[in-house]
Amino acid sequence: KFAAWYIGKHPDHDVILSAYGGNIAQDFSADIRDIVKLEKFKTLFGDIELSQDRKSKSNWRIIHKGRAAGQIISSGVGGQATGRRAHLYIIDDPLKNIAEAMSQTILDKQYDWYRTTARTRLHPGGKMIIIMTRWREMDLTGRLLKAQAEGGEKWEHLKMPEIDDKGALLWSDRYTAEMVENHKSIGPKFYAALYSQEPDDTIESMFGAPIIGDFVNGPITIATLDPKYAGRDTIGLTIASKKNNNLVYVTGFVWPDHVDKRLAHIIQALIEYGVGTLYVEINADQGYLLRKIRKLWPAAVGFSTSVKKHARIIAYVNMNWKKIIFDKDCQNAYFSQVMSYEEGQSPDDAADSLAMAMEKLKIGNEKRLYRIAI
Repeated sequence: KFAAWYIGKHPDHDVILSAYGGNIAQDFSADIRDIVKLEKFKTLFGDIELSQDRKSKSNWRIIHKGRAAGQIISSGVGGQATGRRAHLYIIDDPLKNIAEAMSQTILDKQYDWYRTTARTRLHPGGKMIIIMTRWREMDLTGRLLKAQAEGGEKWEHLKMPEIDDKGALLWSDRYTAEMVENHKSIGPKFYAALYSQEPDDTIESMFGAPIIGDFVNGPITIATLDPKYAGRDTIGLTIASKKNNNLVYVTGFVWPDHVDKRLAHIIQALIEYGVGTLYVEINADQGYLLRKIRKLWPAAVGFSTSVKKHARIIAYVNMNWKKIIFDKDCQNAYFSQVMSYEEGQSPDDAADSLAMAMEKLKIGNEKRLYRIAI
C-alpha cells in the first residue's frame, strides 16, 4: 500500500518494483495498479488515472492532470530494468525462501545484481526500500549494513520483531500468544531469523550445509507421515524420491494442527509430487489414522518403531547428508525444523519423518543404527 500512497503524493515520479520472481513482482505491481484505479484514490489524491496505452501488470503509466506522468515497472531480482530509472525503487522479498538463503551462490549473485543493476537505476536523489526476511547475516541487507558500518551508503534500518524486548507482541490482534508459540516450533535459530530479524550464521546445523536443487521424481517416490495428536509436536510429512545414483530428492511439510485437520493438505501434496506409497507411523494410535487415510490413499502402509528417535536421525539423515538434495521450493517451516535439529529438540517431526523416509528407501546402514541405539 505504501507504493500506491507514494504514487498519489508524487504522480510525476517513476517507480520500480522487484521481488524474487518476475511473476511475484508483477502481482505486486497489479495490486498497486488496482488501488490507483479506485475512485477513492482519485478522491484522496486528485486528477490521477491510468494511461490507456500502457497499463499492463509489468509496465504502466500514470496520467496526471491530462498529461503523461510517472511510470511503474516490475522485474524479478536479478533481471534487467533496461533503460529505466526510478525515483523510488522497492525490493520486496529478494529471497524466495530459506532454501535459497542457504545458497552462497544466490546470495553473491543478488549482491552483484544490486551493485551493478538495481543501484544504478536510481534517478539523482532517488530512494530505495528493501523489505526482506533476514535468513542470513550476509544477505543483501546484511551486506549493505556492513558496508554502512565501514563508511558506505547510509541506510535507515527498521526492525520489527514479533516479540519486543519487553515481551509485547507486535501484532496481537492477528497473532495470538498461542500462534507465536507455534512459530517457535521451527527452532531457535530460524525463529530468531524469521520472526526477530536476528540471523546468526555462527549457529551451525549438526548436519552441515545442505544441498539445494529442483525436486526430481526418480523410479521410487514415497512419503512418510509422523502424525500429531496433541502437545507441541507438529505433523511431519516428508516426500522423498530415490534416483538410480542413490541420491534422494526431498521436500516436506510441517503443520501445528491435529492431523485430522490436515488430511486434505496431505493428500494434495501426495498427488502433486507423484507419491506411490505413504508410510504412516502408528505407534500412538494403534492404526486408527492409517484406516482413515486408506480411504483417501489406498497405498498407505502402517509401521511402528522401537528405535530411539535421535539414533534413527543420526543413522539415516546425518550419516547420509550428502546424498540428500532439498527442493528449492521446500516449505520454510519444514526445512527450518530439519536444519535446526538437535537431540532433545521439540518439535523434531521434520527430521524424524526424513529419517523414516531414508530408512524406507533403504538409504543408510542398519548395523550402524543398531550400534548407535544400544
